[in-house]
Amino acid sequence: YRSQETMYVLGALAGKLTKTNRIGYISGQETASSNSGIHGFMKAVAQACPQCSVEFAFTNSYDDPATGKEIAKAMISRGIDIIQTAAGRSSQGVVEAAKESGSLMLGDNADFFDQYEKGYMSWVYTNFGANVSKACKDFKANTLEGGKHTYMNLANGGAIVMWDKIDRFVKANPNQAEKVNKAKEYALSIQKQVIDGKIAVEFNPKTPTTLKPSK
Repeated sequence: YRSQETMYVLGALAGKLTKTNRIGYISGQETASSNSGIHGFMKAVAQACPQCSVEFAFTNSYDDPATGKEIAKAMISRGIDIIQTAAGRSSQGVVEAAKESGSLMLGDNADFFDQYEKGYMSWVYTNFGANVSKACKDFKANTLEGGKHTYMNLANGGAIVMWDKIDRFVKANPNQAEKVNKAKEYALSIQKQVIDGKIAVEFNPKTPTTLKPSK
C-alpha cells in the first residue's frame, strides 16, 4: 500500500486549509511505510504552502487514545490548527483534543464526524478489499503470479480519499464552504496528477525531520 500517495494528496489539502501555517501529523508507530507517508504529506504541504511548517509525532501504538490526545494538545498549544492522523484507534484522542480547541482534523480509516461535526473533515481509506478483488480477477484470468508483490495505490483503488465526506463537512459548516471547496478543488487536481503519473511520490522509509517554512 503506497500510503505516501494518499498522504501527499491530503498534505495538499491541509496546506490550503491552515490559517496559522502550522500543521501536525500523528502516526501510530514508526515504520518504513508510516515514514514514507509523512514524507509524502510534508512534500505536498511545502508545495501548497511554502510558508507552512509540519510537526509530526508517533504515539507508539495504534490503540492509545490517551497518548494521541496528549500529543495533539501539545501540538495545538504551539499553534497547530489542523492535524492529520495515521494512528488507528489512537486517533480517538486526537479528535477529543481537536474538538476542545476548535482545530481541524483529517483522519485515517475511521469516521469520527458524529463526535466532532465542526472539525472532523474527512479521512483516507485503506481499501483492503481492493487487493482481494485484484487477486481474484487475476486468478480467473490465469494471470495471478504467486509470490510476487504488487502495489496498491490511488490508481487501482487500494487507497481512497473520502471526498464525499468533505462535502458533508461543508454542508454542516457552510461558513467554511468557500475556503474548503477551493482547497478540495486544488487537492483533487493533485490527486489526478498522481493517478496520471504526472506527479511521482517516492517511497522514502527514512525517519523524517520537521518541515520548516521555505519562505
